[in-house]
Amino acid sequence: MRMSHFKSKLNRISRELFLEYGWDLPKGYEDQDNRDPLNYGHVEYHQAQRQNIDPKQLKSLLISCWQKSDTKSAFIHALKEQS
Repeated sequence: MRMSHFKSKLNRISRELFLEYGWDLPKGYEDQDNRDPLNYGHVEYHQAQRQNIDPKQLKSLLISCWQKSDTKSAFIHALKEQS
């Protein structure tokens, strides 16, 4: 069995299940622009958990530092200011 594009296939199947059972679609499925920018993956969750940090709070901090930085050194400086 080939597993090419398995994530897109799984997303399509889950969307079909939501529609088939009449469940409300998550906002990110209705329109990708409505996805929560603070969502995080499995790896990010465990990294934050090991350091006793809320993953959404950490991602919010990184996004805010990134948005007010225009260079790599400015980003590093913004991160250092937060610690």
